[in-house]
Amino acid sequence: EPAVAAAAVDALARLGEPAAATALARLLGDDRVAARNVTDALVSLGPEAAGPVAARLDDPGAAVRVHAVEVLERLGVDLPAT
Repeated sequence: EPAVAAAAVDALARLGEPAAATALARLLGDDRVAARNVTDALVSLGPEAAGPVAARLDDPGAAVRVHAVEVLERLGVDLPAT
C-alpha cells in the first residue's frame, strides 16, 4: 500500500535518529516505496544520514546507487570523481 509506505517513511524521518537514517537508507531502490519520499526523508535528517547512505554506494542495484548519490549531493557531501 503506497500510502502506508509513505506514512512510514515520514514517521522515520520525524524521528531524527541515526537508526532512522539506517532504516531509510535500506529503502533506497525499494520498489514498494516512492524513491522521492525516501530521498527527501534522508535529506531532512541532515548530515547523520550521510554514513548509512554512503554505505549504499556499493549496492549492486543501479537505482540504489543513483538515489544514494542524489541524497549525498543534496547533503553537500563531496563525492569522488569516477
